[in-house]
Amino acid sequence: MRHFKFLKKIIVLTMLLGAVGSVEIFCPPTNVQATAHKKIRNKRKVTKIKIDSGRKNRKIKQKKSKSKKNRIPTANVLIYLNYHNPDYELVQKALKAWNKTKAFRFRQVKNLKKTNILITSGNYGETTWAGMTQMANVPRGYLYGSIIYLNDYYLNQLSSHIQLAVAEHELGHAIGLNHNDTEPSVMNPAVSDENAYTIQKCDIEAVKRIYHKR
Repeated sequence: MRHFKFLKKIIVLTMLLGAVGSVEIFCPPTNVQATAHKKIRNKRKVTKIKIDSGRKNRKIKQKKSKSKKNRIPTANVLIYLNYHNPDYELVQKALKAWNKTKAFRFRQVKNLKKTNILITSGNYGETTWAGMTQMANVPRGYLYGSIIYLNDYYLNQLSSHIQLAVAEHELGHAIGLNHNDTEPSVMNPAVSDENAYTIQKCDIEAVKRIYHKR
């Protein structure tokens, strides 16, 4: 297929934060420029999928550390991931990576009604996005019940490292992180084989600023 070769070279991740967010894939003839929170000037039509979850806001639970040296509480978020999800192992790695930071804790639940974040995957075809996160602007420390969509049409053509970067990136958006194109960050809106960041120190600090009480 004609798309296979260039997909391994460059992916542009563009998230429109608010009611709907999406990771879009473009094929520019020159170097890619970050387009976070800015209107795309390219005249080519971009396909976006809009879905309304209709879920209520839920307060994020804070778990206080028992250690005297670390009094910063950890945000505890409930997440639902079906065992039969085709990207189950990929998402598990992304969840473990975020949990390893000790700044944020994703806890998987079996009851869909109790979850803060739902992850679903499938071959959605040439949608222009490898991942999409639907979320809403809500009060600080709350989650709306975000839904993450992973498009296997594109993910299956990418290296495992970029796949992980995309999954971690989408989880970052689901918990309220914005794009960061000023330094190495998992929230960088553009990645390639040579420049695909997973979770960095600046991302951990960004999570603490959102959920932790100082």
